Amino acid sequence: MLLQEVKRKRSWVLSCLSGLLLLLAYPPFDLHWCAWLAFIPFLKALKAQRKKDAFLLGYAAGFVFWAGLIYWLVHVTVLGTLALVSYLALFFAFFGLAVSIFERSKNWQLLLFPAVWVLLEYLRSHLFTGFPWALLGYSQYLNIPVIQAAAFTGAWGLSFLLMMVNVGVYSFVEEFLQARHFRRAVYRLLPAAVALSLAFSYGYFALHRRPSTVDRRPVRISVIQGNIPQDMKWAPDARYKIVDRYRELSLSAAKSSPDLIVWPEAASPVFLGEDEPLYEDIFSIAGSARTPLLIGSVVRDGERYYNSALLIDARGSIVSRYDKLHLVPFGEYIPLRNVFPFLQTIAP
Repeated sequence: MLLQEVKRKRSWVLSCLSGLLLLLAYPPFDLHWCAWLAFIPFLKALKAQRKKDAFLLGYAAGFVFWAGLIYWLVHVTVLGTLALVSYLALFFAFFGLAVSIFERSKNWQLLLFPAVWVLLEYLRSHLFTGFPWALLGYSQYLNIPVIQAAAFTGAWGLSFLLMMVNVGVYSFVEEFLQARHFRRAVYRLLPAAVALSLAFSYGYFALHRRPSTVDRRPVRISVIQGNIPQDMKWAPDARYKIVDRYRELSLSAAKSSPDLIVWPEAASPVFLGEDEPLYEDIFSIAGSARTPLLIGSVVRDGERYYNSALLIDARGSIVSRYDKLHLVPFGEYIPLRNVFPFLQTIAP
């Protein structure tokens, strides 16, 4: 009985450890190598678990990861952040359940587990408008050779490769420790090692290949970041201070003669359609800089609000507008609010 309790607690610790290791692969830590090994403790924790327990262990790993990754959303909404973390953790939970279901299919795990993970990432990226943040492949944005493969597979292929290596290393260790059969253990790891080698090989080839520059003209883009504190961003008395900050940065960037100046998402401190004088002030920045300006702004259109990108030409006129499609659940909109009206109280 005591031994079972120790194993149960160890499984929870291993699952939470996987969530922490995966978190370290993303900013601000950027230890991208952690993503290649992060799921090994989790896979160990799931060994011989009941389906219910596997689901809960997956939920624990996911909750730790997402809570550490998007904690800063509490500056927008505390309850909304908790709801979003609770929702996103479900995808880890369903992965844990899938691992438990297919645990006996050892010959297919190296392909099956990565396929399930990528399917869940795809669903997360599209369900309820989608939340495509922190795909497993994104963790490698500093691993320049490996990410060259994304030219063919997108981030999904990188996610598949990362999970494949995790499963391969876990299978190698388990096979060797249990059966002491080194050759069979190597066979478990070999496909993942070959896939990783091919990705690196192509990456180094692509990086050393000289691209054609015929009929191409470089485009200079200045990216502006005002670093406005979240608690100040929507304060009415800070509006003009924020606009002045972006004006100063934009005019400074214009001295290098860029083709385009880009502001962050929702950089404007007011909604388009609600404070015309201040927006005229913002539009005039493009004219002063004599450079087209791409800004992020919330746009009010009748009774609807949109998170939009506005392209302003050098004369200070809007020439194009794009409305965001994949809104952040519980932050930018409330899923199923017609079914559960009380959910509208947890987000602004």
